[in-house]
Amino acid sequence: MIVILAGRQGRTEKSLAAAMESTGLPGVLLMQQKVTSRGKTREIDAIFMHPRGVMTIEAKHTELAGQVVAYSSLWNVGGVGDPSLGDPESQASQQSKILASALTEIGHKHARVRGAVVVTGDKANMAVTDVTSEVRAGHIDNLKELIESTLGENFSYGVDDIIAIRDGLRVNPALLERAAVVAEWESIGAPVEIDRSVPIVVKRKKAEHTPIPTIRLLGYLSILFLAAGQLPSLASTVTGFGLGVLTVSEKLKQRAKKREKLAKKQGDSK
Repeated sequence: MIVILAGRQGRTEKSLAAAMESTGLPGVLLMQQKVTSRGKTREIDAIFMHPRGVMTIEAKHTELAGQVVAYSSLWNVGGVGDPSLGDPESQASQQSKILASALTEIGHKHARVRGAVVVTGDKANMAVTDVTSEVRAGHIDNLKELIESTLGENFSYGVDDIIAIRDGLRVNPALLERAAVVAEWESIGAPVEIDRSVPIVVKRKKAEHTPIPTIRLLGYLSILFLAAGQLPSLASTVTGFGLGVLTVSEKLKQRAKKREKLAKKQGDSK
């Protein structure tokens, strides 16, 4: 893993960088990276770029003991709200969105950017959890599982993509040379180049067609109006009309089914 440090590294950030390297995963880790998009700038604890995706990581430390539970406003540990954790879900969500926006601006958004929250603290514990559809969290002891489950399933980022992101985020090229990225990708057999010339075709299921829905609807409405006493003076007429329409509708449906069966038999006999 290629680790690039920027800005001031606190205890939590140093723990995260060391733990990321110990996972043995290939990729590029940018620590304390500033990202600007649409006039807004945010400092992100970590950005991890892997052949299967790009993600942001928000690191939080707690001194409390017990199970970490994600709440919308204040996460708690062992049933006690912990101000040191605050609301990392919102931070992770905002960070992933601003990075996705920045990738779009430089023309290299090929997969959605997801956010992760990593909780550190020897006394706390947290299994890998889906906080929202875009944010996943877990304790640093479960870091490898958290990262691998957050990344996409397919190889979606080639070396050219990483170099473009490097330049777009203004990372020093001397710290992230193309040859080093190629070596990382080749270490797991990931493609150096991604072929995007063939568009992905999404097949949509066609809705089944119901014959003459308007006529059937009229029949049902007529009977409902009659039952509700809305047309007392036309009771016999409306009743006959409604039942007649339903009868005709059912007969038409039966004829349509017979035609389909006949056509199928003729096709099988050929």
